[in-house]
Amino acid sequence: MRALLCAAAAAVALALGSVASLAQPAGPYDGPYLKLEGGWNHVEGMSGNGSGTALNLTTSPNEGFLVGGAAGWRFDNWRFEADLDYRGNSTGLRLNNAGPFGAALSGATGGGNINSFSAMVNAIYDFPVAWHRITPYAGLGVGVVNVDVSNFTAGGTRIANSSDMGAALQPMLGLRHMYNDHMAVSLEYRYLDAFNLSFRDASNNRFNGSYKTHSVMLSFTWYFGNLPPPKDNLVVVLPEDNGHVGAVVVHDTKGDQLLLDKAYSAAGGYKGTGAAQSVEVKPAEVKTIFGRALAAAPIPPASFILYFVSDSDELTEASKANFEKVFAEMARRAAVEIVVTGHTDTVGSTAYNDGLSLRRAGHVRDLLVARGIPTASISIVGRGKRELLVPTADQTPEERNRRVVITAR
Repeated sequence: MRALLCAAAAAVALALGSVASLAQPAGPYDGPYLKLEGGWNHVEGMSGNGSGTALNLTTSPNEGFLVGGAAGWRFDNWRFEADLDYRGNSTGLRLNNAGPFGAALSGATGGGNINSFSAMVNAIYDFPVAWHRITPYAGLGVGVVNVDVSNFTAGGTRIANSSDMGAALQPMLGLRHMYNDHMAVSLEYRYLDAFNLSFRDASNNRFNGSYKTHSVMLSFTWYFGNLPPPKDNLVVVLPEDNGHVGAVVVHDTKGDQLLLDKAYSAAGGYKGTGAAQSVEVKPAEVKTIFGRALAAAPIPPASFILYFVSDSDELTEASKANFEKVFAEMARRAAVEIVVTGHTDTVGSTAYNDGLSLRRAGHVRDLLVARGIPTASISIVGRGKRELLVPTADQTPEERNRRVVITAR
């Protein structure tokens, strides 16, 4: 019964083959992934100032490219990845002050290349919204960048051919489209900022520079994780409080069926497949998945037995003590319907025992009412010696038959 209370809706859906309320498999799935990426790269102009010299230069980079890749792990809505990228840009160059290269070169123009290799660790959050399998995401990367200013020349003179490595930050925004359950295509913007870069000019003097880039790129990602078992909507067999386990047979549209006859055995399915499959569900997961349904479900009916002195409506001493426990359970349940059924042994006539059993039921009702349970919630029945708990011959005293059964719903 508890299994049906928790999963009746899912059972009906699976039996009909519609499984309409189950989540459509749409990936990506938790686990490892690989990514290839590439696109447009723009470098902000650099202002290079000599360290201990009067050198001052500015660059006017041309649009360039980015290529790279990443390997990572997806967990729920988070992705963590190691990312390697190469960026290449050519640039124009102007010497505002030639410094150690002589005043004659001041104002000279030329060019060169600004290239970089970055190694970053990115943390990316996939927002839990989707439109036609398109999901927005945002992330931040930290790591290092090696920047190379190569073949900087002006006025026919070599100015610099140097590189330096610095720490960097890399925020990003993007849109991911799941092409299928494993393959994703993403459009992404990245900003990269490297700190404290210092290069050597051709006269072996240092000059400081900056490296800030804006990239727009496409990436192709393959997720290796497998489809997780459906746990949004399940048929689960739960054990009764007394340990009894029932059984449920789940049919799908393919004609297959699953027998669930063990505690916490479960079945689920995916929309559009029409197939049911066995699913492993741990007891702790039941509270997470079915917590609201379990909280809303009524407490199962319960029965309690009290015993009486022979030929009397007086409880035995043991039952008087046990009555407190029975009443506490009645109060806990806030029962709306209580049936008290009186019984006797076979000593005496049928008519006498009918009356005695009714008096016993009435006595227990009065005890419950005296403790605050509304009279309207209690009904009494006298069964006399018709329903013996322990079968005996007529006119046989048996203390286990002299009883009242209290059923609370």
